[in-house]
Amino acid sequence: MKRILTFIVAMSVGFHGGYAQKMTIMTYNIHHARDMKGTVDIRQIAAVINQYKPDLVALQEVDSVTNRNGKVDQMKELGELTGMYQCFGSNFSYDGGTYGLGILSRYPIKATATYRLPYYKDDPNSESRLMYMAEISLKGNKPIRFATVHLDHKSEDQRIMQVSDMLQKLEKTNSVPTIIAGDFNAVPGAKSIGIMKDRFTQLLETDSSHTFPADKPKLKIDYIFLSAGHRWKMIRQTVIDEPHASDHRPVLGIIRLR
Repeated sequence: MKRILTFIVAMSVGFHGGYAQKMTIMTYNIHHARDMKGTVDIRQIAAVINQYKPDLVALQEVDSVTNRNGKVDQMKELGELTGMYQCFGSNFSYDGGTYGLGILSRYPIKATATYRLPYYKDDPNSESRLMYMAEISLKGNKPIRFATVHLDHKSEDQRIMQVSDMLQKLEKTNSVPTIIAGDFNAVPGAKSIGIMKDRFTQLLETDSSHTFPADKPKLKIDYIFLSAGHRWKMIRQTVIDEPHASDHRPVLGIIRLR
């Protein structure tokens, strides 16, 4: 696998003259660990994560003990293979197990919350959608909220509804620095992304690198957003040149939070 960047995860001093926490963030739709050849192999996903050593990882399309992945608890397996804390948000029952979203963290996970987003229940092409959030304690006991999300894949009207609902759910707790990362299934000019940018700052908005499909990416639909009103410094973002392990390429970003 071609290495694009080497990231050094460290604490640093000097952002606005104060003490700043440097973090490497990844978002990755892992397609239940099914690679571009159709093989389910969670170890390939872990190898990608381990190569770049992120502090926080937002995962989408995660299986838990389904028949199609050989009854593997994928988040437990990823936690063991990466040496990170892990948690899983179940969306719905599927194939003898469950299907949902996951989070990996190098810092302790204090609590989790599952936010169900609205969708058109009378539409046979629609399905339940989530925002899954972890409360995480950084070094120095600094609190942060980290959320993974996977929005509707066909309807922009539903994505607009889901983003609006998601932001409304967060409105009363905006004092805590929050990162929302995931598969928004929307291109940069979509109205749903515009609504997100009214309340959150897109990590390096000028980066238009495509993330899907992994082998020959043509669309940018995976994003990292940072809550407005907090002292972030956006350092770098890249789409990792990983064309095989999933049908999406992972997005990696480096930030500082004072």
